[in-house]
Amino acid sequence: MSQHLPNLADPWRLADLGRRFAGRIRIEQFPRLAQLLAGPSGEATYELEFFTDERGYSCIAGKLAADLSVECQRCLGPMAYPVRSEFALALVRSIAEIERLPDRYDPLLVDDTDIIHPQDVIEDELLLALPQVAMHDTEQCAAVSGSPQADRVSTQTKSPFAVLAELKKK
Repeated sequence: MSQHLPNLADPWRLADLGRRFAGRIRIEQFPRLAQLLAGPSGEATYELEFFTDERGYSCIAGKLAADLSVECQRCLGPMAYPVRSEFALALVRSIAEIERLPDRYDPLLVDDTDIIHPQDVIEDELLLALPQVAMHDTEQCAAVSGSPQADRVSTQTKSPFAVLAELKKK
């Protein structure tokens, strides 16, 4: 059964109960992610499953999907970047526990309050999915000569030195 995502949660209890959550969150509700995007529009879909594995680890398995608008680092124009992510996190309380985790899990360090913000887990995974340097394919980028966008840009903008060239001809 799928439930609405709580604002605050005890992840250990949710794992013991085997809770599942699924839904959608507007991208603008992720403040750290929104400031890195060309436009914080759209939404992310998520599925989170809290469980205890066969070795006794309390875990979160998740799936995320979002179409983010990032800035191309060549032409500085907006670029659609689809994110499809699956992750498996094990809840830990210390660095020593992190070192003992099986390779299939990434750690989620839970502080002494034993409370997490599940939306922050989703935002963290979306942030990890962003490219370090976003760039259009060369045939789609307005900054690459020979592309249809570059040809359109070059015919639309006139060189700032064109006036000097005209003066030199006189």
